[in-house]
Amino acid sequence: MNLGSQSIAVTGASGMTGSHVVAALREAGADCLQIGRTQWDLAQWITIDGLDAILKGAAAVVHCGAHVPSPAHVLSRKDVFEANVRGVLCLGEWCLLRGRALVLISGATVYAQPEDAGIKETDPLTAHPVSGFYGVSKLLAEQVLAPLQDAGLRLAILRPSSIYGAGISPARMVGSFLEKASTGGDIVLKPPAEDAINMVHAADVAAAAVRVLEAEQWDTFNIAAAELSTVAEIAEACVAAVGKGRVVRPATNTGTPHRRYQLDCSKASSSFGFRPRVGLAEGVRRTWARQLI
Repeated sequence: MNLGSQSIAVTGASGMTGSHVVAALREAGADCLQIGRTQWDLAQWITIDGLDAILKGAAAVVHCGAHVPSPAHVLSRKDVFEANVRGVLCLGEWCLLRGRALVLISGATVYAQPEDAGIKETDPLTAHPVSGFYGVSKLLAEQVLAPLQDAGLRLAILRPSSIYGAGISPARMVGSFLEKASTGGDIVLKPPAEDAINMVHAADVAAAAVRVLEAEQWDTFNIAAAELSTVAEIAEACVAAVGKGRVVRPATNTGTPHRRYQLDCSKASSSFGFRPRVGLAEGVRRTWARQLI
């Protein structure tokens, strides 16, 4: 797909991942149509004609939109289901009927064994994810699109590890660490501080969305950083990016460290040349500077 001659719609365009996707598409020369909650509240089913008016003939849709519960944004299971599952079905129906391509940003939270090494796209999935019902909604969103894919929907599903980047919520780990460092305060870590997670920058997820469209690869792909980062390393990177604050490690590192989302991205690499480019230090610096590209 030649993006320089196409209009691409992005849902959740004002969110953390969506804003990076918009920036990446524009850099690739695409005419980017930004869809936010004022244009379409995902929890509201819209007719095909209604989506025609909103999506305005876009050649493809990158679906970043979702309702994400947080301590500051409490949502019922119904709210999450309506937006994250029923809304995806609505969008998938439109893409199938109008012959448009769909890129769904899902998540590694769908995997049954998140602490396994070298997780592949074909590994077992779970209805009991560590992220709770939000993670269930990600799995259900993939599943409701499967019959549409069988019917001819051009669908790419991206399963990123833990995403961070400019616009991240202060309720998320990187956001909370940056907020604490910005006050010059102590980031007090709980044991085991050597817990590790694969943190992929939103710019790398956005680049993958652009490349999968350009290469027209309609399949499911893992998207992750080159290596895992410990909680202590993430905290130190936040202090370095802000230029103040301090990391206080636990006196005793009790407990067995967990390692999460060690994804095998070889399928994305061979299919459309995916390669993570933003390391932890640079990614945290960009997050603090609110840099999209």
